[in-house]
Amino acid sequence: MDSSTVARYTNHRHKWSLGEAALGMFSRLFPRLAEHTGLPEGKFDGLVVAEKLENRTAKEIQMLRTRLSGASIAVFHDLIPIKFPEHATRRSAAEFPRYLELLQHYDGVAAVSESSKQDLLDYWATNRVRNPPPVETISPGTGLVSLERVEGSNGAAEKPRLLMVATIEKRKNHMAVLEACERLWAQGIDFELTLAGRLSKDTGRDVLKTLRTLEGKNRPVSWVGHVGDNELKQLYQRCRFTLHPSLYEGFGLPVLESLSCGRPCIVTDRGALAQVARDGGCYVVSDPEPNALAGAIRELLLDPALYERLVGECRERKFKRWDDYCKELTTWRGSLKKRAID
Repeated sequence: MDSSTVARYTNHRHKWSLGEAALGMFSRLFPRLAEHTGLPEGKFDGLVVAEKLENRTAKEIQMLRTRLSGASIAVFHDLIPIKFPEHATRRSAAEFPRYLELLQHYDGVAAVSESSKQDLLDYWATNRVRNPPPVETISPGTGLVSLERVEGSNGAAEKPRLLMVATIEKRKNHMAVLEACERLWAQGIDFELTLAGRLSKDTGRDVLKTLRTLEGKNRPVSWVGHVGDNELKQLYQRCRFTLHPSLYEGFGLPVLESLSCGRPCIVTDRGALAQVARDGGCYVVSDPEPNALAGAIRELLLDPALYERLVGECRERKFKRWDDYCKELTTWRGSLKKRAID
């Protein structure tokens, strides 16, 4: 979701100058260029912050709030750097407490899942935070919702293709997936595995090493890296089902993307994944280890009745679009009043 999508549902849309646009673009590549910068001149109805503002201070956020006639809200994704620092980069784990402190200076926090909401509330309670902002669960949408999602199925006549869409990092549990698949390939079960997602240099190198070893054994596995929405949708449409057995998730967007394209997904019940899976279309495993995953993959490959039941559940689900999500965010922001913050 970008700022233009949110702006579409606000009463005021700023026309960015060429310099402001260039600064915004290059600050993504060189964050220090954006230090000590703020909103363009003028008053604003409100503010929706969809990402962390690592370079901001509480004082700067308070200054932004003085330029708003309405409330400001921040989107909160997860508490992973606090709950599972071993799955986060050292920088993220070190900076995250400051980010959580900054959240207290907004008029509301929109958590992406009930799990993330409860984690944040528990953290504030444990740290005896006084006067925290209200927290509302507003789950994101998916841009891959398709009325033709059951077309182009990777059916029984073709070699089944499995897909895992996730950043290649320790928390996503790629190692267990690769080991599970290797056990099945060794047993003569024929299928292909595609991994899509960027590589985390901090925690993903072991996955890449294992992947190269399997490729050296001529196993049908490939990594396509980061892909755009059109290519991603094609990957979903060409696969039989997907895997997302993460060790913890604040939301789990790839699961909803898969289901919205009519593709069942093997998931764990960790974090918000249980919430995403409860409306159907998912094969849920409590044990994220290779044995359990191999059993789930084998069953979904070899049991046509189970597979068709999960496909049917995908068809029955209703999926939120990004436009709907932005409307919910801006509507909730509009219902809030500016808080008196110490």
